[in-house]
Amino acid sequence: GGRLLDRATSFTVAVLSTEQLADLCLRHASAPLGLETYRALFETGGAVNITSVEQAAQDVTQTRDLAVELCTTLAERTSKLGPIKASQLLMVITDHSEQEIQQTLDTLASPLIGAIQGTAERGYVLAAAPRVTQARLQQLGDALNP
Repeated sequence: GGRLLDRATSFTVAVLSTEQLADLCLRHASAPLGLETYRALFETGGAVNITSVEQAAQDVTQTRDLAVELCTTLAERTSKLGPIKASQLLMVITDHSEQEIQQTLDTLASPLIGAIQGTAERGYVLAAAPRVTQARLQQLGDALNP
């Protein structure tokens, strides 16, 4: 109630409902976020607003889904069409901007991930089977958490 929240605010204690806590746990399981994203929730007292965490998790999920869609599209179409540019992918993937598509292509083509190969000027093709990319990312995760 009001008194609890007033006291929590005065003592800089964050209060969140069990529903909010459960939502945060479920979101973190599907879209892990860093400590700094969660820290902001507890820096002020009173009722916690989890909107910023929800938005950050949604951004992570959308970026991941875009990466999967790009890899799938490249796998399906480059054997017939050759390298594909971001502007061409925009005709297939209509719910993202060309800039978002290009940024994700650049990330997927980075030496660390190596899921695709090519350049913005020449276009991109799938460089490795999804299992290879998964193995690379798993090895990176393992190296970061020995």
